[in-house]
Amino acid sequence: MQAEPVEDEEEGPGGEELLKWERMYAQGGQRAFGVGMVQEQQQLDDGKELSFVETSEVRVVSFDLDNTLWKTSATIDAANDALAAFLDEHNIVQPKRVEKIMGELFRAEKQRYCPIDTEAAKAPVLLTTLRKDAIKKILVESNAYGVDDAEDMAAKAFECWTAARHDAIPSNLASSVEACLQQIASIRTSDGHPVIIGAITDGNSDPTLIDGLSSYFEFCVNAEKVGVSKPDKRVYLHAISEVISHPRLQGVVAAAKEAETDGSGDKEHPLKEIVGSWWVHIGDDFVKDVVAAKDLNMRSVWCRELVIDKINAAAAAAAASATAAAAKVERGYNASSSRTVEDLVKEVSEKKAIRMQVGSDDYLTDSLHREFADAIVDSFGDLGSLLSGWHDNALDASAAAAISSPEISSEPATIEDATAAAAVNADAQTHTAEVEYS
Repeated sequence: MQAEPVEDEEEGPGGEELLKWERMYAQGGQRAFGVGMVQEQQQLDDGKELSFVETSEVRVVSFDLDNTLWKTSATIDAANDALAAFLDEHNIVQPKRVEKIMGELFRAEKQRYCPIDTEAAKAPVLLTTLRKDAIKKILVESNAYGVDDAEDMAAKAFECWTAARHDAIPSNLASSVEACLQQIASIRTSDGHPVIIGAITDGNSDPTLIDGLSSYFEFCVNAEKVGVSKPDKRVYLHAISEVISHPRLQGVVAAAKEAETDGSGDKEHPLKEIVGSWWVHIGDDFVKDVVAAKDLNMRSVWCRELVIDKINAAAAAAAASATAAAAKVERGYNASSSRTVEDLVKEVSEKKAIRMQVGSDDYLTDSLHREFADAIVDSFGDLGSLLSGWHDNALDASAAAAISSPEISSEPATIEDATAAAAVNADAQTHTAEVEYS
């Protein structure tokens, strides 16, 4: 993301958007019965009740990048400083830093940098265009460059900025990123394949170009490719469209299409019906990553290591605000003790919403987070073990399902497949642990 954020007041959801959120929250952690799910009888106090057990192996893992894999501000600052130095070396006068001009241009020409859903956009989508435009503005207006010469120099300057940003990333990674990626890459599915690792990001970095990360990533989808930013589902659908034809996914895709036989799926976005909990998305932004992934039927992990300080600060500010509001209400009631019961009833009835002040925000926030996120991790180092555990549990559950109800289980194909895959994963995890701690 850019160093000069453009601030807009966020508006709450309304109309159809509000209904969508209510439906998603009501669903909570429930998942539709389909591929990767098996039925079992669970003994409860009042008898037997049909329940569902997750048996989807982990087959695709996608990461957000900025503030998930690496510290955004540090990498952007390094790139901006490198760009300023590049311009200085070429004797280019800079009345303002490029990042400052980017903010001005975005506010003045929002539609150019957010061509789709311009009004709803909170930040620029076409970051490359915006940065190049800011550089060209400096060259033309303050350094007497012609249009063609400015275009050429802006391209060179942007290459410098991009290289500097990628160079800064390895020294600003979250903890244990490479060890985590190695652990995920060591997972083997029941048919013997490694998982597919990729990125879905609003920024314009590419992990396939970064030392230490490039060997793990097979795809990268930037919001610029799509024209909109997350949490818009079109960003995720673009990623799905790129990955779904991968040879290692054809069995899963075929099973999903076979399971969708009643015609009740999302006809506008048919790709959404193919994706399931075999795709795990990981990110730092609760709405853009966690909620968006749930809306696409993916499993989600809220990875907060690089943003936990901001989350805690926001929670503390909210708690202080709630305490101050409660004190204000209490003072108001004490000052108006002469009011009758009828006065109080009239006041309450005229309010469109009654706000609970004591502890409600913390409870509701935590409940909301855990309804949408399949897991919350505050240390990147815990992520590899989490995904490996999910995968191994799925292999075990699928093997058990093959024994009890072979006609229901769809993956893996045989008990031997599941047992062999579990053994391979166990060996791989032991090897990974030795590498990580040696």
